[in-house]
Formats: sequence, C-alpha cells, structure tokens
Amino acid sequence: MMSESFDRYTEEYGADCMNETLQWGTGGAIAGALWGTAEAAFMQPVKTTMPLIVPALGIVARNAAFYASVAGIFSATSCAVSGLRNKDDYLGRGIAGCAAGLAFGVKSGKWSVACGMCVGLGLIAAVHKHTGVLLIPPRPSKDE
Repeated sequence: MMSESFDRYTEEYGADCMNETLQWGTGGAIAGALWGTAEAAFMQPVKTTMPLIVPALGIVARNAAFYASVAGIFSATSCAVSGLRNKDDYLGRGIAGCAAGLAFGVKSGKWSVACGMCVGLGLIAAVHKHTGVLLIPPRPSKDE
C-alpha cells in the first residue's frame, strides 16, 4: 500500500495522463450529477405528457457530461503542460484552469464569459497550486 502511493509520485510528470484525466473526469461527472440533481429538484414543472422524471434525468445527464468534460480538460491540459515543462507548478495549473474556463464560454456562446472564466479559473488554480494547499501531497522535486 505504501509503495503504491510512493511510486505514483516518483514517476515522470505527465507519464500517466490518461489515468489522471479519467479520474478527474469521473469526479467531475459525479459533481455534475449532484449539481444537476439539485437543479432538477428546483425546476418548474413542464407541461408535457411525459413523467416529470424524464426532463429531470436530462438535466442531471447534461450537467454530469459538462462537468466531466471541464474536469477532463483541466486534467489533460495540466498533465500535458507538466509533461512538456517537466515540472508541476502554478503556471501549468493556471494554463489548465484557463483551458477549463474556456469550456464555460463555449457552452454559453459568449467570448466575455470565456475570457472571464479563463482568467478566473486560471488564477484560482494557479494560486491554489502556489500556496501549497492541496488535497494530495506534492510530488518530490527532482532536485532532492
């Protein structure tokens, strides 16, 4: 058990991008499904012959797919930038946050939303990485 977690942090940066992207995408889908469930709970009933569960499930599925894609974009971009630069720092996370923020602009169809979310999520991700407040321990640097 201990050696598995240690091995994860000693491999090259960007070496396991597919696994990381799938993990982030799965987490995003779960978060999107939860958000969609809350959104569907407060939606106005639509006048249709279908049962109310059908539009509610549509809302849940759309949110799950969108959040999964945003999380996947963030993870894939972060992993690719880390692999290219051979270090995992705030700049790579800022670029990944910007790429994920652009997905919100694509969904809304407005460049102002895309630029605002790019700057906002990029800044949040960069500050989060730079301050060292992480949910998982950082990888040891190659200099140590």
